[in-house]
Amino acid sequence: MSTQAPESNDWRDPPVRSDGELRFRQLAESFSDAFMLRTVNPSEFLYVSPAYERIFERSVDSLYKNPSSFLDAVHPDDRERVEEQLTVQGPRPLLEMEYRIVRPDGTVRWIRAKRALVDGVGSAMRVAGTVEDITDHRTAEKARRETEQLFRLLVENVADYAIMMLDDQGVIVSWNAGAERITGYAGREIIGRHVSVFYSPNQVHAGHPEHALATAEETGRFEEEGLRIRKDGSTYLADVVIAPVHNPDGSLRGFAEVTRDVTAVREREAGLRTLMDANIVGVIVADSEFILDANDLFLGIAGYTRTDLSAGLHIRNLTPSNRLEAGAGVRAELLERGAFTPYESELNHKDGRRIPILFGGALLRAEPLKCICFALDLSEAKRTESALKNSQAEAARANDAKTEFLSRMSHELRTPLNAILGFAQLLELGDTSGYQREYVENILKGGRHLLDLINEVLDISRLESGKIRLSLEPVSLSDVASEALDLIQPMASAGAVRLASLPTFAGAVHVHADRQRLLQVLLNVLSNAVKYNRPGGDVRIECEALDGTWVRLVVTDTGIGIAEHDVARLFTAFERLGAEDSIEGSGLGLALSRRLVEAMGGRIGLTSKADKGTSVWIELTALAPPSLDGTAAWEEDETSVKTAPAVASVLYVEDNIANVKLVEHIVSLRPGITLLSAMQGSVGLELAHEHRPALVLLDLNLPDIGGLEVLRRLRGDPATEGIPVVVVSADASPGQSQRLLAAGASGYLTKPYEIASLLELINLHCVSGDPPGPQPDPPSAKPPSVQGLSVDNILDASVIAGFRRLEERGGPSMVGQMIGSFLAETTVELPALAAAAAASDVEKVHELTHLLRGSTACYGAHRMTASCHKLQELIESGKLPEVQAGVRLLEAEFVEVRKALVAEFPSLGSNMARRDH
Repeated sequence: MSTQAPESNDWRDPPVRSDGELRFRQLAESFSDAFMLRTVNPSEFLYVSPAYERIFERSVDSLYKNPSSFLDAVHPDDRERVEEQLTVQGPRPLLEMEYRIVRPDGTVRWIRAKRALVDGVGSAMRVAGTVEDITDHRTAEKARRETEQLFRLLVENVADYAIMMLDDQGVIVSWNAGAERITGYAGREIIGRHVSVFYSPNQVHAGHPEHALATAEETGRFEEEGLRIRKDGSTYLADVVIAPVHNPDGSLRGFAEVTRDVTAVREREAGLRTLMDANIVGVIVADSEFILDANDLFLGIAGYTRTDLSAGLHIRNLTPSNRLEAGAGVRAELLERGAFTPYESELNHKDGRRIPILFGGALLRAEPLKCICFALDLSEAKRTESALKNSQAEAARANDAKTEFLSRMSHELRTPLNAILGFAQLLELGDTSGYQREYVENILKGGRHLLDLINEVLDISRLESGKIRLSLEPVSLSDVASEALDLIQPMASAGAVRLASLPTFAGAVHVHADRQRLLQVLLNVLSNAVKYNRPGGDVRIECEALDGTWVRLVVTDTGIGIAEHDVARLFTAFERLGAEDSIEGSGLGLALSRRLVEAMGGRIGLTSKADKGTSVWIELTALAPPSLDGTAAWEEDETSVKTAPAVASVLYVEDNIANVKLVEHIVSLRPGITLLSAMQGSVGLELAHEHRPALVLLDLNLPDIGGLEVLRRLRGDPATEGIPVVVVSADASPGQSQRLLAAGASGYLTKPYEIASLLELINLHCVSGDPPGPQPDPPSAKPPSVQGLSVDNILDASVIAGFRRLEERGGPSMVGQMIGSFLAETTVELPALAAAAAASDVEKVHELTHLLRGSTACYGAHRMTASCHKLQELIESGKLPEVQAGVRLLEAEFVEVRKALVAEFPSLGSNMARRDH
């Protein structure tokens, strides 16, 4: 397009060529539409009225200066069509078109443009045109069409109401889906027929249809509820509303009729009346303010009479003040759902009492509101519930007292039992005659049996009271099963029972469990399988996957079995099914095993046949890490999982699972060295007596027997008196180490210990063959005491250096699993510590603080170790309010420790992700 200026030299103010043109401009500027005058050439505008600026939001000056800007304002989708019209020449009638423009701010507007050729000066032709903004008109028209369409769709698709239009004589002219559903007539069958087709012959003869139309025309509305007839001749109860429709001039155009089938509603109301009269529950009918009707039972519950009801019984009179706000929510639910969920509430009795009730209801009508509600008196139920709660509380107190009694008695019995076993062992070492030796052996046998019984009773009481802590994590089934078989082998050999080699059923299968407790369960089950077997019998362990979620471990024996009707009794405490005199045992093993397995989220059961044998199965949640080829090794073979004979064993008695994991990984660097672990002192004593390890690593604070007492018993037992015992503790005070060394400890290793020092200690006692006498830690292995630690850094540099060396030898995954176990344990223990501190449970706070102090010391989180030490001092001094602040400090420090460990060992992040998954 050319940008040639108009014929005037000043494009900002085109000259007025005549009086007519002046009058034209004055007229043009008085209208809201924009007027334009140009030459036949679209690039030459002679005049543009000011309305252009309002419509296009562009200045008139810009159009004079650049005529092509007019086309630039046209919407891109309409531009070609508009440009084509602009170039049309020759005598043509008035042209009109609608198109869109885009204002500078991006707003799209619709305009209607009209143009025509007119005579100009001389023989020249001019093009005159108008531009009108029709956006609002188009929007309104579109809205009107959409409204009409929606109304048609609404009317045509309403299924619950018959909506029809009648002409002024009552002939049907429109029909919807609801009318077809209710009457049975299709539209083609009924349009053009008179509305009287729905009335009975008697009603037609009486002139009822005409009366209805006349009343509607006269009063503006006719409404009734009466019988109507369907196409098939059946009748229904109809709620009918007829209203006149007038033309704009006020003349009658016809009628609109809306009909609803209320047959079912009236039948339901009749049924409700029957329900009310039956007085099964209290029933009321109410609107938004008053009770309109009520049965005798409800009036009896509330204490009112029929006279009170007739006088006007307001809902507020029956509703307690603290329940009024709930009424708004009930009403909203009633209107939204047509009913409200029954809920417990209270009712004001006439005499001022509050009656507990169960209250529910349904909507009868939305506008005006009408509903039916039921009320069930809960007074007797509440009295029964209160009595039951009191009974349950009393039973819980009795159970707690029983558990506390069992726990205390178990501890108290250990003291005299220790003397009995000690003196009996002294007699055994002395010069006794044949029958005396037999007596001593019976004393020892009975005493050890009693000790087992005490331990199991203590475990059950702890389970019931929730004091046994479980550390749930992925546990390798093959590792635990192999260890259990090794531990039970001496007992099986003594009873001439064969233990089948462990098949490679679970090389890559893990379960969600507490490793120590799972081992305890397996030992209980295997012990029974050996004890209740026959000489020459067999015991084997098998495994199978169940639907990818569970793993089932089965221990099968070829023993005496039990009758099917006695199977359920086996898991009852102290139940031995007549074996009390023939086979040693307490009757607590399976009861304890069941509680432990269920506490780990698993299941346990058994199948057995008399004289055929027994199979005990344990099911736990499967956690199967993917193998290299993406499959789990479930295939059995006859090869044992033992790859090399053990040269020696180390027994670690420690109740902190994270610390056990650390030592497990350290010991794994010494081929041929087996690590035995025990989380209780009593279990550690049994393992030491039975397996005679080359070295015992002993923690001091254990859940059942103190470490000092364990040390004394080890030194007092001829079978274990020569075993080196190295105490491992976070307490680095000189006095403590001297006391332990004086009591018979072979060494005293403080946490955190250097990995090299621990390996050197294992080498000395497990490889050289000549264990040294009692000695303290070498200087290099003893870090400074907690009080002397520098807390400027989050982690102990020497411990991290040890982990680096361990990473070089054992791989990143070893260190990642080890530290991941510590982080997982601490993540569980810190919330438990916070809860115990909030509850002022001093015993629990002390126990958890000890665990945290030991594990944080082993893993180099020395700032947390120092905080734990401070926390113990606060506990001992009784400053409980400050303990809670100390716990919050520990939680904040743990966040920093976690970040620091992940930063130091990047492989830890993936290990933690797998653990979380």
